[in-house]
Amino acid sequence: VYKRQELYSNDKMAKRKALKEDVDVQNAIREFMTASFSFTPHKIVTRDQYFQKFIKIGQILRPKTEAEELQKLIKEDYERDNEGKQEDTIDEDKLYDSLFELADLW
Repeated sequence: VYKRQELYSNDKMAKRKALKEDVDVQNAIREFMTASFSFTPHKIVTRDQYFQKFIKIGQILRPKTEAEELQKLIKEDYERDNEGKQEDTIDEDKLYDSLFELADLW
């Protein structure tokens, strides 16, 4: 079992950065984004759309998690991803980062 600090060693962080910049990884995540989200012309998605998609993802990855708990977790992730902006949207780059993190953790 990995200890949390082992996930964030310099070596692991360097590997994670290289993986995030890998063309195949970028293409796979961007294809998923295009197929799963409806972007505005300004390359953003709404809070509602973010919640809808991440609830579905959460139900698949954590099927035994209660609906209230899953909503709470997604709300926390959204607030972190949104960085406290007043607009209830996430831009394409932040969504990419969020999906990469999700893939990296799972």
